[in-house]
Amino acid sequence: MIRLNNNKMAIIASLISDKNLHGRYESLWIKYERQLDSAIASNGKKYTLEKYKTSYTFLRNLVLNIPTQPMSFTKVDKRGIPKPLWPLRPLIKRGRNEHRLALTIARSYEKIKLPIEINVESIVADYPKGSLVNETTKHFSIFLEKFFHKYPWYLGTLVSRSPGIQGCSRQLLKGLTALQSRVHT
Repeated sequence: MIRLNNNKMAIIASLISDKNLHGRYESLWIKYERQLDSAIASNGKKYTLEKYKTSYTFLRNLVLNIPTQPMSFTKVDKRGIPKPLWPLRPLIKRGRNEHRLALTIARSYEKIKLPIEINVESIVADYPKGSLVNETTKHFSIFLEKFFHKYPWYLGTLVSRSPGIQGCSRQLLKGLTALQSRVHT
């Protein structure tokens, strides 16, 4: 027989004071995780992860009395609860701590790990040169001039007593000077 690990048993014990229900809720959790494993085997990790995340969002909204959206291509019961959440129905019908336990169990989808798809194109691509960049720089420069005109004391706070920050402050002041000269030309 499959048993839950001690951490999951502790969660049940901390939320549910009636010890007679512990075994019942343990079997619900096992049933939910078996259903999740079965869905991974038959539909793949990516599809299952998407389906169970959406199910969790549905459950969260239902518990918080927020209007829910029906899940696409998913069977529902009379109350509108999607099939992935059917093992949790006894918890959903009960009180606050049972809702907490249902939400905890529904997050079992987090055990699904997908490979990372690295796409750094947006980071390494060349910045499009054009009027938008010049216009943004001009607007930012105008903002800086107005700001430092209104708060001249702030410019003095950029020159810190700390040696590490002072170099950064000098670079910032050089940049501000360069921006100021570019605006005036």
